[in-house]
Amino acid sequence: MLPRNTVLAVLVLFACDACWLAQLAWCATMPAAPAWSYLFDGNAVAAEGGVDGMEVGDQASFYDTEVPFLYSGNQSLLLDGTTDYIDIPGLSTALNGLSEMTISMWIKSDVIGSDRPFLGLVEAGNGDDGGIRYDNAGFTDTSKDDIIKVSFFTDGGNNNYETSTNFIQKTDWQHVAVVWKDGDGVTIYIDNVAETPPGIPPGDDFDTTGIISDQTRFTVGQGPKGQNGDTWDGRIDELAVWNSALSADEIDWLFTNSINPVVMTVPGDVDGDGVADMMDFAIIRDNFRTGTTLEEGNLDRRGTTDMADFRIWKNAFLNPPAAVPEPSAVTMAAAGLLTGGFMAIGVRRRRVD
Repeated sequence: MLPRNTVLAVLVLFACDACWLAQLAWCATMPAAPAWSYLFDGNAVAAEGGVDGMEVGDQASFYDTEVPFLYSGNQSLLLDGTTDYIDIPGLSTALNGLSEMTISMWIKSDVIGSDRPFLGLVEAGNGDDGGIRYDNAGFTDTSKDDIIKVSFFTDGGNNNYETSTNFIQKTDWQHVAVVWKDGDGVTIYIDNVAETPPGIPPGDDFDTTGIISDQTRFTVGQGPKGQNGDTWDGRIDELAVWNSALSADEIDWLFTNSINPVVMTVPGDVDGDGVADMMDFAIIRDNFRTGTTLEEGNLDRRGTTDMADFRIWKNAFLNPPAAVPEPSAVTMAAAGLLTGGFMAIGVRRRRVD
């Protein structure tokens, strides 16, 4: 049992914001750890899933410090658009048999108005049969220009989707998420906006039902429909794959947060002691709006230590997280007066394997 004064401090912290119900209503939901993920922080080692990638090509360096989220040691994959890419042989058939999945990644292209893949799921030469790419023309509407296409096989047919928004390619960082579920088909999220694809395939029976099949490879920055065999020209970061269909709230979270805390050994653990506890809250409180590193409570590695970092800690500290009211930013600072002496007690959370 927690000491009475510690319980009081936490209750005051959580209850003194009169608008906490409204905050909970719009709060994005942090997803569970993905089945496989790659942070590309100077290498292609798996952050989750244990299946490492390998560099293919002759670039002097495959990594760069231009990233969508700022935190110590963060890098992104940098490809020159010729023959270089990342191959992950251990995932060559990993998606086959799934009835739902989610793929999330950040991309930043150096060129637009081209056919350039950033993810490949099939052997080269199989046409539209597997991958995510920039495409300079629509299939269902040939007047479209500079769109994003998704294609893969299920045992129900050849599934080809394209974004409904025209001129969606850009040279800034862009978040792309693809959610597939048997019976529902695909939803493409571009920068947290759900695209409604026309869903008319080129010459094959189209069916939103079935399980994923015929995946033969898993490549990053290379795939079908590259012009003259060209690979991705630009940067890729924070690739994650779930064997489940994430919700719109979870996609919202991925758009505004680095996946780094999702794949942490213990989410919410700031000081590295394996526990999400009040010691971690003290660090977040003391560095509120000033901290920039994990050690300063910046759990999502975005901007400075803020309410998003508090929510990551909160979700790990108590279960269920929806039962915990959220303080305002002003309350965060004031709470230190009550909690300063009681930081050593916490709730030990199960490690995420």
